[in-house]
Amino acid sequence: MHGRFSPAHQEELALSRALAPRLERWFSVAGRDFPWREWRDEYRVLVTEVLLQRTRAGVVATFLTRFLGRYPSWESIETSDRSELEAVLEPLGLQRRRASNLASLASISPTDRRSDRAPGIGQYIGRAVRVNIDGVREAMVDSNFVRVLRRVFPGPWKADYRYDTRLQELAQAVIDGAKDPRAANWAVLDLGAFVCTPRRPRCRECPLADLCPSSSTTQLAGGLA
Repeated sequence: MHGRFSPAHQEELALSRALAPRLERWFSVAGRDFPWREWRDEYRVLVTEVLLQRTRAGVVATFLTRFLGRYPSWESIETSDRSELEAVLEPLGLQRRRASNLASLASISPTDRRSDRAPGIGQYIGRAVRVNIDGVREAMVDSNFVRVLRRVFPGPWKADYRYDTRLQELAQAVIDGAKDPRAANWAVLDLGAFVCTPRRPRCRECPLADLCPSSSTTQLAGGLA
């Protein structure tokens, strides 16, 4: 039995690693296609992640080309007028926060920009930059990633997943079991975004449904047994 908020057991970690091939196969067929997933330069990757905060990816995709055309480098942001930058960001919302974070990032060194402690970065964006640019094997744990794991593995869970040792270990095990850490991360994010959704999850389309105690298909099979 798990103690409250105990670390992950070896059996759980093994199962989590075994999820990776399923997720990668699913992603190769059903994953979303965004231009930034092909980028490896720090500026475009980091700017995109800042714009994606609390904003749907589809909205950012339509906005990004215009923004990068106007601000093609950190230098262009650093020398820009703050009010003008905020006006350009206004269609996405949170324009003051985004403008402040981008201006702060433009003023620090490339090494510092990759730190989780850089302005406006935090755990998720720090990992996303390292994964997408360098192919580092880290789990990009966001609310979608969390929802998938919490449905596959029974709780209890800490309210703040950034400090939930068990959840972070399970997330990392998924990436450790993958051939491509980028594809595996994107697979979990996409699965949570439009299959394992907060309400009315589409369990019949989920590659993990037979392993998931929260899945409606698993519950139905158990009821018929």
